[in-house]
Amino acid sequence: MIKLLRAEGHPVFLSDTQMPIGGYKETFDAARVSVGRLLVLAEATAGGGVVRPQSAGPR
Repeated sequence: MIKLLRAEGHPVFLSDTQMPIGGYKETFDAARVSVGRLLVLAEATAGGGVVRPQSAGPR
């Protein structure tokens, strides 16, 4: 999913000094990507195998 975000122009958000243990290359600005877009990207990455949570309505 990170590769897809990078292809859409979302750069690395945190620096290596902000994440000294590693992982900074996998960061992005979540304020610039909607939850819906993240879900679409996750489904594309997983080949459509993502299960959407059901609402916790009355039983």
